[in-house]
Amino acid sequence: MLNEKTNNEGNITSVEQIERNAEFPIVDFNSYVDICNYNNDSSRRRGILSPEMYADIIGDPTTGFINYGESCIPVLIDIKHGLAMGYDTEKCRKYAEDLSENIKILALPFHELNSDERMQVVELLKSSGETAIYFSDHNNDESRALSDALDKVGMYYQEKPLTDPSASTGDEQAALYLYACEVEQNNPEKRDKRVTLKEAVEYYKEHIGPQVSVNGEVITALILGSEITDEQVEKIWEVYKSIFEELGKKNHPISMEDSREDFLALLRTENTMLSIVFSKDQKNDYTEPACFAFFVDDLNKPGWLNTRYLQEKNNSKNNTMIFTPGIVSSAQGISYSSLPIGLFAKAGCESGMNATIYYENTNVSKKYIPKIVDRCISRSCVDSNYTRSELLDQTKYRLLSIK
Repeated sequence: MLNEKTNNEGNITSVEQIERNAEFPIVDFNSYVDICNYNNDSSRRRGILSPEMYADIIGDPTTGFINYGESCIPVLIDIKHGLAMGYDTEKCRKYAEDLSENIKILALPFHELNSDERMQVVELLKSSGETAIYFSDHNNDESRALSDALDKVGMYYQEKPLTDPSASTGDEQAALYLYACEVEQNNPEKRDKRVTLKEAVEYYKEHIGPQVSVNGEVITALILGSEITDEQVEKIWEVYKSIFEELGKKNHPISMEDSREDFLALLRTENTMLSIVFSKDQKNDYTEPACFAFFVDDLNKPGWLNTRYLQEKNNSKNNTMIFTPGIVSSAQGISYSSLPIGLFAKAGCESGMNATIYYENTNVSKKYIPKIVDRCISRSCVDSNYTRSELLDQTKYRLLSIK
């Protein structure tokens, strides 16, 4: 149970008031995470992602709770807390503005609730009146369970498709897809060798060095995240921010953009390798990031990943497991996207790395990113066996209007 606290004026806090009005105490964050992810067969973690955001949500009087065992647990959260579950709050408001001003996110896996708990959620929705609700749908588990529960009580609901016509046929609905590819050393004696990204960067420094493009316009370099300078961080952050202004035009409710704090926490560590394409500045020096990719070999670092799922899917227990959040380019650097992947692969393969590489795509990017990854890595790993990218998992994102 949460500790009783009061504010500076001695009044009861909103969290304490919620507990006093509820039949049971509110579950703590770690218990909430365990409940959400107990049977999680998805590559993405379910539920609210951080204890700080969880504290804000359970302290919000608009949050809807249900009784769960001998506790109460948040199940419907206001869209203003969207980032807590990876949603882009402003885009979500825009997509749902014609449905309702009351926009919620489902914060529990509804399909895993028992019949009594499901009915509690339905009663919350009834009492909310006209509501727009976002939820993630893995193998159609949530959409089926919600439809069944709402049909039983005769509530009206209708889905508003979150579709993008630029996606391939059949992939129009907003979704995230997990892919994996593998690199294995040809030499059997090296197949049990584990090489970290830090070791691959050290090999690059000693044996490869920055790669100059044929026309001399750019160079590509590898940098360990813990060694990146403050000036480089600022320039990389500006490139990172700019690309999401363009991505924001797509009909996708999930935010692919980290906060500056989360971005730096993932970047500035010995578990991260940056592969950066630098163009020339006004002094003709290669200092301006035009395109970059970064790779992480501690899968606990990206807080949205279900690491248990990834470990179970890893075919070779000797492989270094790597996750890459993707390629980021400035408006001028789009044509350079193959360079950072190619240099990463060259350093990894030549240093003796055996790796399973995971990466995500949206329903739009899946039609071109795997092709780029496969082409770049297979060309760079000439002395290794390369297994082309395979689709492992997908999660769709849906929006319902409920009355």
